[in-house]
Amino acid sequence: MYDVVSSEESSVPGLPGKVVLRPDHDDVVDTLAADLFMQAQACVRTFGDFHLAVSATPACEPLLLRLMVDPQVRSLPWGRTHVWLCDEQDGSRGRLLHEYWGDHAGVPESQFHLISGADQGGAEAYDALLRQTLAWREPGHDRLDAVLLSIDALGCVASLAPGEPNDDERLIRAGPDAAGVMTASMTRRLINASRLVAVLASGEDGRRGLERVRDELAGGEQRSPGTWLSPVGGELRWYMERASMPRQVHG
Repeated sequence: MYDVVSSEESSVPGLPGKVVLRPDHDDVVDTLAADLFMQAQACVRTFGDFHLAVSATPACEPLLLRLMVDPQVRSLPWGRTHVWLCDEQDGSRGRLLHEYWGDHAGVPESQFHLISGADQGGAEAYDALLRQTLAWREPGHDRLDAVLLSIDALGCVASLAPGEPNDDERLIRAGPDAAGVMTASMTRRLINASRLVAVLASGEDGRRGLERVRDELAGGEQRSPGTWLSPVGGELRWYMERASMPRQVHG
């Protein structure tokens, strides 16, 4: 793991990993953008490239834009970056990501990897592409360098549905999300193999999602996908504003 930029950290009982707490959402976005920039620089120096996976949800839009317009992070080594989608539904995630980065970031077209469809065929094709691309790295380093997720009010991330099996050897799976919408998404195996898993918690929905994760873990449950995040040889970070910080449980 390569250290990201130093951030204010706060203890949130019951949440695994590290918490990065900022006064407001704009400060959270600034910090997360800076951390991704530093992670990219470190990985390019070490491996020659940077593999970034993004769950292109509306909650992540401010960050996608910030990486394009903030001069302090705009020089992220996009030409050495492989961009991956964490999940896809009806094509909207890929369209959103391409809208912000496709013609502006400077990522070579051959390194901008979108999921062709939220079905079994699309999942299998993306799985094969991931394995083929990461295989160019030395053994032991053939994993994603950073995964950017947002958490919703149900504690879901990357369109994964509660109760999915833990023994899935695939990198990409196809199936319904928590709302029953057909999706293709990265499995917990792939996400937890990453060097950095960054989870953005925004507003009331983010707070409720974090509380669900905390409460399920405290009760010995791991149904919500947010409870499955546990990088092996990597780092888990929760980025939140004060308004999204879980309320204390008294009693």
